[in-house]
Amino acid sequence: MTIFEELTGATLFIETRRRAAEAKGRQDEEKLWRYVRAFNHFVLITGQIYRFEDSLEGKAPAERPSVSANLGKHEGTLAEPAVELLLKTLDETPELEQKQHARLLIALLDFIAGLDSSMRPRTTSSINWTMPRWPSRTSPAKRKPRPG
Repeated sequence: MTIFEELTGATLFIETRRRAAEAKGRQDEEKLWRYVRAFNHFVLITGQIYRFEDSLEGKAPAERPSVSANLGKHEGTLAEPAVELLLKTLDETPELEQKQHARLLIALLDFIAGLDSSMRPRTTSSINWTMPRWPSRTSPAKRKPRPG
């Protein structure tokens, strides 16, 4: 399986988890899944996917991955709570494929945290390193009908 296919599968995993959190009214958890999804998309659309793949080479897969000190450099952001959510998901998930998605996403956040600041996605000034500045999508129920 290619890294692109793995990240695409992780996108589906993220969305399933985000929707479950939304359905249960867990807004903080839903926000963290959106955060993870934003960085997954960032790597896919900016070409960083190849650097991410290179960063994975030579690393032995661990049952429960360790998190590097890179994330500690970003105190006060959603990075640490997102990794905690992924580790919790990893511990609670019995399915091997979902465990692999969680491990991949932990490695992804660690990779992004280790990027030079010029390579990281730009963020809004009010929220430090939390969500890239991409247009937010509104749910179909919140969209205004088109005239015509």
